[in-house]
Amino acid sequence: LDVSGNAIRRLQSVANIYPIAIFIKPTSHHHIMQLDHSMNEDEAMQQYQRCQRLEQTFGDLFTQIISHGQSAEEILARVQHVIATEARPYVWIPNNVRQL
Repeated sequence: LDVSGNAIRRLQSVANIYPIAIFIKPTSHHHIMQLDHSMNEDEAMQQYQRCQRLEQTFGDLFTQIISHGQSAEEILARVQHVIATEARPYVWIPNNVRQL
């Protein structure tokens, strides 16, 4: 699911929900072009700069940053590993209701 950093921040601060948030960080604009062959160099550079700003602004909210994957298959394997590591069968939710 692709969500904004602001949505993650709201989930954490308002609802006390801490989602598994994985940021896939491209190593360069050339790496973006390798993954998406329809992008030209200018579009890939703009996308790379957006990724850098996103990491600077919301980096503290990410569960994991994946940055060294070269192929889509390698990136997918690393994402699946993070999810398997972070996912748990039980979720602890704070109880804000006072008992009488």
